[in-house]
Amino acid sequence: MANSMIDSFKTQLQSGGVRSNQFRVDISLPSNTGPDVTEKIQYLCSSTTLPKQTIGTTEVAFRGRKLQLAGDSRTYEPWDITVVQDSFDVYDSFEAWQNLINDTLSNKIVAGNADNYKVDALVTQLDRDGDPIKTFILHGCFPSDIAAIDLSMDTDDEVQTFDVTLTYDYFTTASQTYVGWPGV
Repeated sequence: MANSMIDSFKTQLQSGGVRSNQFRVDISLPSNTGPDVTEKIQYLCSSTTLPKQTIGTTEVAFRGRKLQLAGDSRTYEPWDITVVQDSFDVYDSFEAWQNLINDTLSNKIVAGNADNYKVDALVTQLDRDGDPIKTFILHGCFPSDIAAIDLSMDTDDEVQTFDVTLTYDYFTTASQTYVGWPGV
């Protein structure tokens, strides 16, 4: 009996399971943020998450009970990435990107409008051979937070990392199509 359950489980897990460490992040930063660091981000992004989405709910009371209905809103949580610090090229590019949105000296929007500072980002789950399994396209990304970098004399055997939080409008997957969606 036990062997048949194990064999049944193994047949359901034919590809060996998706691994959390097999992923790639692609972000092409706006052109006026310094050198092109797109390829560096692919290699130096050491952790991230697949994007979270939530559909709101509406509660309707009926004779002492609560009925849960799907709401009208879908929300997307900010997306975080962790980048291995190499030579400050990537950090400087994210900092320049934020300066397009709000310049530290003039307190003005340098980019002009959202089309000039928002980009699409991709996070791709890979199989063991490095081939894409599923790609999430985050539309309208921009860095809302570049986290502090901790400095300490105690960490003599660690490579520095920094976190970036990107806010985005919505995401799609490579296989999704929308009926009636504007522009599609």
